[in-house]
Amino acid sequence: VAWHITQEVGRPNVSDFFPLVKALDLQGVRRSASTSFGKMLQVFDKIINERLRDQSNSKDDVLAILLSLVTQNELTLDDVRHMLIDLFVAGTDTTSNTLEWVFAEVLRHPEKMRKAQAEIQQFLGKGQPRSIQESDVLKLPYIQAIVKETMRLHAPAPFLIPRKVIKNID
Repeated sequence: VAWHITQEVGRPNVSDFFPLVKALDLQGVRRSASTSFGKMLQVFDKIINERLRDQSNSKDDVLAILLSLVTQNELTLDDVRHMLIDLFVAGTDTTSNTLEWVFAEVLRHPEKMRKAQAEIQQFLGKGQPRSIQESDVLKLPYIQAIVKETMRLHAPAPFLIPRKVIKNID
């Protein structure tokens, strides 16, 4: 759904060039985007309602902070819903772009891919199969370096400030 929203709002639209025909929605962009936004709002409503019902299992996360602002009357639930959409759509696009570049770079440099695979295999070890969690990333310095270097070479969003390496840290 997030990918669909990014595609819809990012593609050229006749209405952008000829505002007089905006109300006609000639390409169906507004209708399609509204459907996608509606689906996302339903998902977020479910998550918000579950969190409001069971506050004993409250987590210290973005949603908890936003909901605390609702109880202080600084935000409305509608504000929270739309902020979550902004965060989710923006995060989905940049994350998928970064991952695509990571894969492209390690495919271009097979020796780096082998080193990354070795780090992951060593971390996971033998025995019980498991997946890597977000908290495990701090224990994978080579994977972190690959992601950071990829983000340096291929900024996840256009027009970010260019960066360069000041010194070699081998």
